[in-house]
Amino acid sequence: MKLIYGELVMVPASMEHENIVIKLSAALERFVSEHKLGAVFGSNAGYWMKSGNLRSPYLNCL
Repeated sequence: MKLIYGELVMVPASMEHENIVIKLSAALERFVSEHKLGAVFGSNAGYWMKSGNLRSPYLNCL
């Protein structure tokens, strides 16, 4: 997020950031699949917390 003219605006992640996330995603997916540990999800998956907050991590495994 950035503050632009006093307003918080969601901006896209950098290309470097996305490159790191995709490499980590591939490695985690490979490991999770090989060990039958669950499923890997990206940042479009949201999780409601007991506090009522909605969290959306870049990468997660359930």
